[in-house]
Amino acid sequence: MHYYSIEWHTHTTHSDADQTIDQLFAAAAAAHYDILSISDHSTLSSYAEIQQRQLQPASWLLRNSLEWTTYYGHMLVLGTQDGVNWYEAKPTDIDQWVQKNRDAGAIVGVAHPFELGSPICTGCHWDFLVRN
Repeated sequence: MHYYSIEWHTHTTHSDADQTIDQLFAAAAAAHYDILSISDHSTLSSYAEIQQRQLQPASWLLRNSLEWTTYYGHMLVLGTQDGVNWYEAKPTDIDQWVQKNRDAGAIVGVAHPFELGSPICTGCHWDFLVRN
């Protein structure tokens, strides 16, 4: 059996981290990650920079991932073909938004389900009502 070292949830200076893309790639290489995903908060802009600068990480990079950052919870959206925005999502209709993200080719998951939330991290606690 083969195991892969994977980091799904990272941030860069494109959202709220202090590390640049170059620094993230160097840290991932030093940690020997096989697969890396950049999941900046509600933006795919890091991938535009990677493409523009033609950067090549040492690990395989899952492209077009982000962290849906809402007031009701944060959701990892991995490998999307379309950055579905979260602005109209309500705590009672998350199932339809999950489906829209899946229709866009993404795999989704709760970013940090046990976070305390406000005032420590506004929106970090998962308050969406999942029915399906």
